[in-house]
Amino acid sequence: MKRSFTVLLLVILTTLSACSPKSPTATTSSSETNTASQKPSNTPANSNEGGNKQGTVTLNFLERWPNEPYKKYFKDVIDAFEKENPNIKINTIAALNDDYKQKSNVLLNSDNPPDIFFSWVGEWGEKFVREGVAMDITGQVNGDKAWKDQIIESQFTPFTFGGKIYGIPFFMDGKLFYYNTEMFKKYNLKAPKTWSEFIHVLQVLKDNGQTPIYLGNKSPWAAGHYLTTLNQRLVPPDVHKKDYTVGQSQFFRSGLHRSPQEDPGTHPLL
Repeated sequence: MKRSFTVLLLVILTTLSACSPKSPTATTSSSETNTASQKPSNTPANSNEGGNKQGTVTLNFLERWPNEPYKKYFKDVIDAFEKENPNIKINTIAALNDDYKQKSNVLLNSDNPPDIFFSWVGEWGEKFVREGVAMDITGQVNGDKAWKDQIIESQFTPFTFGGKIYGIPFFMDGKLFYYNTEMFKKYNLKAPKTWSEFIHVLQVLKDNGQTPIYLGNKSPWAAGHYLTTLNQRLVPPDVHKKDYTVGQSQFFRSGLHRSPQEDPGTHPLL
């Protein structure tokens, strides 16, 4: 297991280092990687500053997990990687969620951005591709089929633009619903197993004066996870693609806002 984690980080390091505008590093050898710089840099992150011995490369890694369990995960991976690659040192810069958004925008638009960084999919990540901040790593990803095959193929799609891969998926996210067993017993309900059963449960609860779903939404992105999942499942693929493309989105499309009477395929969720 340790081996696979180390290889994963190695691939990220050797393929994303040129996303920052710096001179070629000791971790890269292909012209594709070395020529991916986009902006001039006054202070290369791979310089031997800070008392590093000659030949040691320092790479800045911007990530958003200063908390557990990911904090320990990344520490273990980096420690293993540095042990196998003693000439490379990883400098971690971590910030959590909203703070990360602000920090990443500032650093990635500076003259000395991080060598490796995390990004969400969608417009947040696409802007870094459009602005030339992210590096094309298609050759490196496809160059190790055994490693690439460990990742679900479809998960590369959100990081692929114009047939080129710009990012490596780190994890898949899932959402759960918890239900009140006493409430279900009171209204003679069973845990739904299908979408139709789920809608039925919501309607029964609503008809009895209950709020069907409660969601802690202090940070608006929490509800967004559910909405985007519903969009993927219920909105036609061609419409969904346009709605998530800058300049083409038309969320207030009449066809998506018909009443259940006009279109039996639509449902009032709450």
